[in-house]
Amino acid sequence: MSIHKPPDVSPGQDPEDIKQGNDARLPIPEPPGLFPLPLTPFEELMLDEEVDGYPITFYLQLRIRGTVDETTSAFAMRDALSRHPLLACRVEQTRHGAQWVWAGECTPQANMDAEGVATAKPWQQRIDLTRTPGVRIWGEKAAESAVIVFQFHHACCDGIAAAQFLEDFAVGYAFYHDHGGEPDSLTPTIDR
Repeated sequence: MSIHKPPDVSPGQDPEDIKQGNDARLPIPEPPGLFPLPLTPFEELMLDEEVDGYPITFYLQLRIRGTVDETTSAFAMRDALSRHPLLACRVEQTRHGAQWVWAGECTPQANMDAEGVATAKPWQQRIDLTRTPGVRIWGEKAAESAVIVFQFHHACCDGIAAAQFLEDFAVGYAFYHDHGGEPDSLTPTIDR
């Protein structure tokens, strides 16, 4: 997975304006007034118990029939991450203890290069929440199918939340693909 600062994109910008080869990125708007957010005792446990060779992560795999559009995926990912904000955060140690901080300028992007994935072996790597957000995505595309693997850090979500995240991603993908939705058409919600 590659993570870097996305290009400047204004609200309502056409998806074709952000397409850059196979790499389309969108910034994720920060939820107002939510961050920095202290870690819960469970989240601290998930970070404290993690050691080399034993990452506190889990995986979900999607097998898709049909073609996967990179730009549509970028919009769907942006919307899904805005609905699951801990997956778009890093952890920083402050004088008040460990806290979640917004990292929406670093959008996780799927690495769909089969050779690159085979070389990098992301499934053998832990997610360092001090450096990157808590989800890593990779896979392989064929002409009429794709396999996409999502690796989640358990401090950011559990299996139920990951399934909800994938549902939000799928709904967003269908919306942008089938209805040609504008980038800001789906309103992110945060329940507290």
